Amino acid sequence: MTNDYLVAKYISSPVRLETRNIGVFVRFNDHWRSRFLGESDGKLDLRRVRGVVEHTGAYEQWVSYWRHLVASSRPEDVPKALIDSSKVNFVVCEGAAVFLAPDAVGTEERTLDHMFYLVVGEFPEQRSEELNLSQIVEEKIRRYGLRTNPHFRESPAVKIELGGGAFEHVRPSFSYVNGTQQYFQKVAINPLRPEITQREVHNAAWIFEKLRTIADRLETNDLVKVVTHVGELNQIPPTTPEYLNLLNTLSHVINVDDEPALDRKFAALAQ
Repeated sequence: MTNDYLVAKYISSPVRLETRNIGVFVRFNDHWRSRFLGESDGKLDLRRVRGVVEHTGAYEQWVSYWRHLVASSRPEDVPKALIDSSKVNFVVCEGAAVFLAPDAVGTEERTLDHMFYLVVGEFPEQRSEELNLSQIVEEKIRRYGLRTNPHFRESPAVKIELGGGAFEHVRPSFSYVNGTQQYFQKVAINPLRPEITQREVHNAAWIFEKLRTIADRLETNDLVKVVTHVGELNQIPPTTPEYLNLLNTLSHVINVDDEPALDRKFAALAQ
């Protein structure tokens, strides 16, 4: 990948030229996408930037202005418009040429996330069970060539009506839409990390509960990795069956350690 991206920088002291990268703009064919420090689902949480930017109000205004420039400029004019907008504390410049591995460019969302973590933040540390789960699922996606399948999408944004005129976009791990709609969510269950596991299970249950409101012909699937607890009696804590039962009420649970079952599901998508 060459200079098809730009970097937004905050200069806390123009005299010392102390800079901090605060955002990226990435070009995808005929359009640009951006992501900024403190941003989540397109919204800024200014509390997360206070340790970096002195005046968060000014930061919010600059992000809004940059987005306006991107939206109102032709794709080929965006770099000049953003670079010319630079003023004292907030500047935009070209990024150094980087090489992105195939794993990082599977989707726009994946590329944007990778560039943001590469240039602005730190790559989030994955727990061992998450990494193992992701590796297993990634191997199946590659084996069955799902990224070349037009019906397969990673981290799709699905608009859900919450009632009272409110909407929210949920993002399951994967979707496969070809006549029927199939959604997949990766869930790691580790009894030794109860708070994280509970949050992950309940997040999956909430996503699937909301997805089931949008269509009749819809299938939900959990790709589950259960981390066994090796204790004195090698017992499975009571919370694990409870989590699995909860997921089973809203989805088809596939244990990723059951390789034949996982192969059957992914092979069916590749047909």
